[in-house]
Amino acid sequence: MKNRKSFLFAVLLIAAACMPLSQAYAIRSATILYVGADWPGSSYKYATIQDAVTASIPGDEIWVEQGTYTLSSTIAISKSISLYGGFTGSETSRADRNWTTHVTTVDGNNSVRCFQFTITSTGTAVIDGFTITKGNTISDSSNGAGIANGIEGGSADGGNLTVANCIFTLNSSGKHGAISNETNGNLTVTNCTFSTNTAVNRAGGINQNTSAATMTVTGCTFSENSAGNGGAIYVRDTSIGDSSITDCVFSKNQATTGDGGAIIADQNITITRCTFDQNSGVRNGIFGGRGNKSAVFTNCVFSKNSTKFGVICLNGTGTLGTVKVMNCTFTGNTLISGGKGGAIYTTAPGGTGSVFTVTNSILWGNNGNAIERSGTTQLLPTVSYTDIDQTGYAGTISNSINQNPLFAGSSDYHLQAASHCIDNGTSVGAPSEDIEGTSRPQGGVFDMGAYEYICSTVYYRDADADGYGNAAVTTLACSAPTGYVSNSTDCDDTSAAKHPVDPDLTAPSGAGIAPLPSFTWQNKSPGTAPWYEVSVYSAAAGKYVANQWFEAASICSGGSCTTHLSAALFPGTFYWWLNTYGATSCGLQIQPGGKYKQITVTGCAGPALTAPTGTVPPGTRPAHTFTSNAEWVNLQIYSSTLGAVSSQWVDASVACPMGDCSVTPVSWIMALGPHWWWVNTYSAACGYQFQPDGNLGSYTIAPYIL
Repeated sequence: MKNRKSFLFAVLLIAAACMPLSQAYAIRSATILYVGADWPGSSYKYATIQDAVTASIPGDEIWVEQGTYTLSSTIAISKSISLYGGFTGSETSRADRNWTTHVTTVDGNNSVRCFQFTITSTGTAVIDGFTITKGNTISDSSNGAGIANGIEGGSADGGNLTVANCIFTLNSSGKHGAISNETNGNLTVTNCTFSTNTAVNRAGGINQNTSAATMTVTGCTFSENSAGNGGAIYVRDTSIGDSSITDCVFSKNQATTGDGGAIIADQNITITRCTFDQNSGVRNGIFGGRGNKSAVFTNCVFSKNSTKFGVICLNGTGTLGTVKVMNCTFTGNTLISGGKGGAIYTTAPGGTGSVFTVTNSILWGNNGNAIERSGTTQLLPTVSYTDIDQTGYAGTISNSINQNPLFAGSSDYHLQAASHCIDNGTSVGAPSEDIEGTSRPQGGVFDMGAYEYICSTVYYRDADADGYGNAAVTTLACSAPTGYVSNSTDCDDTSAAKHPVDPDLTAPSGAGIAPLPSFTWQNKSPGTAPWYEVSVYSAAAGKYVANQWFEAASICSGGSCTTHLSAALFPGTFYWWLNTYGATSCGLQIQPGGKYKQITVTGCAGPALTAPTGTVPPGTRPAHTFTSNAEWVNLQIYSSTLGAVSSQWVDASVACPMGDCSVTPVSWIMALGPHWWWVNTYSAACGYQFQPDGNLGSYTIAPYIL
């Protein structure tokens, strides 16, 4: 019996060994495998990425600890698995990792490709959170120094590959691309950086190759990559799916011997909200495409690039397909000697169904004519609602302008408020957002260029059309919409007869003002307040020196008002404004419109008070001394306990010989404690002045000592 059991066990072992791989995988469920020394425990823990890949089954995740993994051979992946970097070795959730802080580097050591995927065309794989560097395929002149998805020539398929949150740098391809997407697989690249990668032939960054399906690139940066053609990206004409590039930046990429300083696309492509800056090529375009395919550019900026024929160059066989440029900005682009088309250049003839348009765009400040063609028969784009600095354009142009777009800066292509490109576009076919995601339109009409001007001016509803708006009902716009105004002071927006008055102050103003000036103002349409108050504030004294109301009926005529204060102003600097009051002018309005005038008054200086000060003995009537050149002086004394105790006018010719005044109060109720005193004056030149210069004296009458 024992021998029989041993025999059956051996049979089961042999059956398991002969079992198809897919059935063998079923022995366990998909799980997480760990690479690195700091992961706790011992289950599913591996020293190298390749060891974990070999041990994995479809559906597994491989979490790779931070550090540098230097390769002597390519990591080969033939299963639908997901690889994640950016861990410290202590995480329990993928969300806990940080690939920017805990860098996980796969280093090809300038000798091997870093990753090779050979998954069936229906399989899926993910690589996320790695720095992939120094992959090298120079020795065998093959594609994809960093990642190859499938094998060139179709000997093995690539699956549907997602690459996210990765950095590709210093990879050297013997043919095409730091990433090369080969047969049948869809490629999705998100939030990745491609920097200083090189390719001998095409695509320093991404190569979308023969029979590959769709390519979707989003939120990536391509900088200082180079290749013979297509400095950053190459989409081959035999790829079978459409490609899209969205929210990407292309900077300082280079086509060293041929076309496409940033991109060559020989298949259908859409490029949206992308920036192309300081890229260079020696022949055709920063974007070079076959004219018989579809290329759609929306909300893109092309600036300071250098090439020979057009920033966008359509250079292929066959008649033109569909090429649309919508809300793009071309500026500061230069041409190599002998070049043409500072923005767009075409060699493609038109044919049945050809579409070639430039709409809502800015083509300004580029070398040569903005749009050119190789001869005289090639189809030129229909230009509409565009700011273009090209005169004598041979194509069709309409609703366009030739005005400086007024960019915000030399490298800032937002529009200034005075730009003619604002509110000058069309809504037909226009995107709902600009390059930064700002909603379009902002001002009721679409703008030209990649950036929609953000209208931040507040306007107020003026339902009764009296010119005064309701502060509670607002809108943001570039200019006042119908039924809105910039004024927000209406107190009743249902009645045109009821509104504040906003007078324009005319005089006095400035320096050299007489002590008794005329105050004048002009009422703005549509009305006059029943009452006006002239308020005058002394800057030196820090207080109001006049607040005097006047009835409009007695001082205003035909909208003009003139009045005088009842007392003169002393020398100094003042600010004056008007307050208004009336049932039809919204009740009391303090300084409507926020308007005021500054004045400096000269002449008629106020008295300088000298004595008494400090403590005064009880039972005495001290002489009050001061200097003044007025004709009459008025001594005022105020007690802290009794209030006003003396008001005495004295002829200055008697009390002030040579301007030195001495006045002893003749009628004064004695009170102990603090007292304050001041002098008012009168003269023919300056009239009555209340406490001129704001001078105030004080003393204390001491108590009796028994």
